[in-house]
Amino acid sequence: MLAAGVDIKVVSETLGHSDTRITRDIYQSVLDDLARDAAEKVVQLVPHARRPLAAVKDGEPTASPRWPRMTPPRKNDVAKEERSA
Repeated sequence: MLAAGVDIKVVSETLGHSDTRITRDIYQSVLDDLARDAAEKVVQLVPHARRPLAAVKDGEPTASPRWPRMTPPRKNDVAKEERSA
């Protein structure tokens, strides 16, 4: 029933288990297989073709050389600006 996709609560009640935890404990291997199958189905939905990422080494020109490389301010620079203001 679990392999057919029947809800765990229905399976538990059909088998006469007092709690779904009993059903899960007994049929954990079936549940693991169902989880694996579900994961494989999700993977099929995700597109496989991806554009390759371009790595840029330090010192190499980037695709857009008109923009300067941004660097965060240093603590000393921030302190100097606060004192001069």
